[in-house]
Amino acid sequence: MTSLLLLLGTHLAFASPIIDEKSQANAVQLLYSADELSPYGRLLIAMTALEKDSNENTIFALASTHPQIAEMLLVEEYKLALEYLIRIPSTERHKLRKGSSVIRTLEQMDKVEKKYATILAKHLGLPKKINAIRIGSFDGVTIDIEVSYKKSGTVQKKNIQMAGPTAPYADQQSRNRIGRIIGTKPSPPLEGKYSLLPFSSGSFEQGLYNWNTAPGFSFESTQPVGVVGLDENTSMDGEKSLRFYNTDKTRVFESMQQRVLLTDTSALRLQCFVKAKNAQVEFRQDPSYTFIALRYRDVDGDLIKEDKSNIRLGTYSWESVVMNSDVPDAAHTVDVVLLSSVSGTIWFDGINFTKYN
Repeated sequence: MTSLLLLLGTHLAFASPIIDEKSQANAVQLLYSADELSPYGRLLIAMTALEKDSNENTIFALASTHPQIAEMLLVEEYKLALEYLIRIPSTERHKLRKGSSVIRTLEQMDKVEKKYATILAKHLGLPKKINAIRIGSFDGVTIDIEVSYKKSGTVQKKNIQMAGPTAPYADQQSRNRIGRIIGTKPSPPLEGKYSLLPFSSGSFEQGLYNWNTAPGFSFESTQPVGVVGLDENTSMDGEKSLRFYNTDKTRVFESMQQRVLLTDTSALRLQCFVKAKNAQVEFRQDPSYTFIALRYRDVDGDLIKEDKSNIRLGTYSWESVVMNSDVPDAAHTVDVVLLSSVSGTIWFDGINFTKYN
């Protein structure tokens, strides 16, 4: 194992990593190399960092804002996958950059690619004789490295899942794992781009702490009221999510809101993951009230601006909704508002709310 680690240049521990201006600049440059909101982009950022032989301070700076990208450069299994991926042909890497999956059969691989494929297979406890490696995002959230091999005459598969999104619970877990690897747990920045706002329970692991119900949309009657609450059986980040459920009989659609104090920022980014099942317009429902909104208020609590992103209807698995928003000069607070005004079920989870200036 020691010779393998030397071959791959794996860092077993850091020597007192620091975040200085140079390491911060290097980390930002890496983040600009691909779309960090996409699983393919996060994978490509990690591959670029590995190819550039990014030093420990740069990786630590990256871990402060995007721990799930940095983790790919530190956890042995992920790094072995990256070591393989930087050996695939440039034409195949271009497919990844365009957001397409890639399949590499053993017959397609040259000597070097085959060597690193074999190292990865060995680490996974698989036979050296593999059939193929498939790389892609099959859930729209993470990247799967799927290694297929023959055993007892049948083709079997083993997966590595990586390149997850920035989300509160997952980030916390990544930072914990990074801390165990390098001896120092990275913390989110306290100011500047990607620093966190004073926003609570974005993944609802603390229940509805700091969230409040508020009027959303209604017509004809004060009953029946739609169902809004925690779901402990469906989640994207952690073990809980927020669930809205309505029927054609629902007449009152409540929103969930959280008020956040604003300090020293001119732009914000909110990313939320949404899932839907049979979300559809029935009776006199108004789909324009199915949204995520940012409502800016002045020091007196008066509304001065609203930015809104409507949620698409239908049935689909978790997908990302991103809002980039400019903060009005007079804004003192901002309300994060979640609302569903249609029949069916809509879930919200993994809300990440940061400064973006």
